[in-house]
Amino acid sequence: MADPSTTDTQSDADLPTELAIGTDGRIYINAESLPPEKREGRPMFQGYAMTPEETRHAVETLHKLAFNITVEVLQATRESSGKE
Repeated sequence: MADPSTTDTQSDADLPTELAIGTDGRIYINAESLPPEKREGRPMFQGYAMTPEETRHAVETLHKLAFNITVEVLQATRESSGKE
């Protein structure tokens, strides 16, 4: 994966707001947000809006994921600074 600090950046206004997170670890955007000349050779995701129940489950899962990542980052920070 490329280092985001060394790649071309876009302003927040240029970033698409319709995103999907794939189980392959990629973030997908709505095809309408990507100009045709930038589509070739990219994996494509096709999906549907989640139901309210599916959305609740997804949000719970993302909340657990974010918490676990936060714990790991804090632990790594403490370990690298010599504090435990």
